[in-house]
Amino acid sequence: MKNIAPYIHEQFPDQDIEFIIGNNDTDLSSYFKEHGELPDIMTVRRFSGTDAQDLQPYLMDFASYDVVSKYYSYAVEYYKDTDDEIQWLPICAIPQTIIANKTLFDQYGIKVPENYEEYVQVCQQFYDKDIKPYSMDLAEDWSNQEIIQAAAIGLKG
Repeated sequence: MKNIAPYIHEQFPDQDIEFIIGNNDTDLSSYFKEHGELPDIMTVRRFSGTDAQDLQPYLMDFASYDVVSKYYSYAVEYYKDTDDEIQWLPICAIPQTIIANKTLFDQYGIKVPENYEEYVQVCQQFYDKDIKPYSMDLAEDWSNQEIIQAAAIGLKG
């Protein structure tokens, strides 16, 4: 927040913007909702779609906005509710704890990927060699979002 808050204030000098930091869940937003103080903009690094359901009536539907077209279509599928509304979008995420086995890359003469397209190609190359290229435990209901968010990041030239 120490870096983003000044930048946001600089971009919108006429707006009264308050940053409130909570945990990696929707509990703080739910608390604000219960007390009639729901903020205009909420970002949550990790959240459960199930836990966020009680906020659904208060959230804007992004489905018809151009911003959704900036994401791969499969990346927003998780964020759709039963009415095909999209109230949450993947933002500013990076994959965490992806570890590349450099010895394996060297052994098969495969270059470590530097962008999403290369990552997809490398995964296919390992898969073709009967090597599982990526593994995630998915033990928590939010954990699938780690890879979904990473895949939703726009590619820069």
